[in-house]
Amino acid sequence: MLSNMILGLGTGRCGTRSLSCFLSSQPGMVVLHEGTLRGRDHPLHWEGDQDRVLAWVKRLPEILGHPAYTGDVGMYFLPYCELLMQRCPAIRFVCVERDRAEVVESFLRHLPDRHPWLRHDGDRWRKDLVWDSAYPKFDEPDKGRAAGLYWDLYKAEVDRLVTLHPDSIRRFRTETLNSPAGRNEILDFIGYTGVRRLDGPFHTNARHGPARTLARVGFERAVTASRPYLAASIRHMLWEHVARHVHAWLRDSGRCGAGVRAGNSGRGYRSAVIAEEDRP
Repeated sequence: MLSNMILGLGTGRCGTRSLSCFLSSQPGMVVLHEGTLRGRDHPLHWEGDQDRVLAWVKRLPEILGHPAYTGDVGMYFLPYCELLMQRCPAIRFVCVERDRAEVVESFLRHLPDRHPWLRHDGDRWRKDLVWDSAYPKFDEPDKGRAAGLYWDLYKAEVDRLVTLHPDSIRRFRTETLNSPAGRNEILDFIGYTGVRRLDGPFHTNARHGPARTLARVGFERAVTASRPYLAASIRHMLWEHVARHVHAWLRDSGRCGAGVRAGNSGRGYRSAVIAEEDRP
């Protein structure tokens, strides 16, 4: 069940986008970042979300058009790793890890008005109804200390899982993504047998969001506008061709990331849009 499935792990602010970008740049592989489809995030809950986690993982191949390799990257998969290992033994978990101080500092810059690790009333900190439930909670009002506790908890659980399940989960330093040798090591672990693309600008983050958003929104509007005039089979063939070139431009310009879901063929991007909005 679910062979060639990859789930990425990491605290966030540690290179998970770049991991998604690198994996999705391999021929025949489509790996989402935090479940993002059509510009919408689909995070899961840190606690008590077993049914949705299993349903999401099971549905991923269909959503992405059944490429040879599928997956998703999200920090919230960590509490469910052993459940997923039991239900889907073929899944491989790839965790990226960045230094504690760097992760904490990045979170403080990235979330200036939010404290996702604290249950609060929204008076001092802004509530995020989509993302707050994706993080564990601590009885620690100081956001910097809470972010550090989160890093500690994450590392301890990954340490435990790597010790108990070395064939299913492996941890890589964020810097592993910076070299062809490191990228090869990741692909070796997940058992990737396709042609390997090891050279390229795989580092990405939210700063590239505008280019991805422009491409995605333009693509979806074109699909919608063509419905009254073109048969579904022709639309799908046309937009797969367009998506292939859009993805190549985003990938080669270093903008590949959470908003680019086409793999190298454009098929995954087409399927992600059409399966959700335009199923014939």
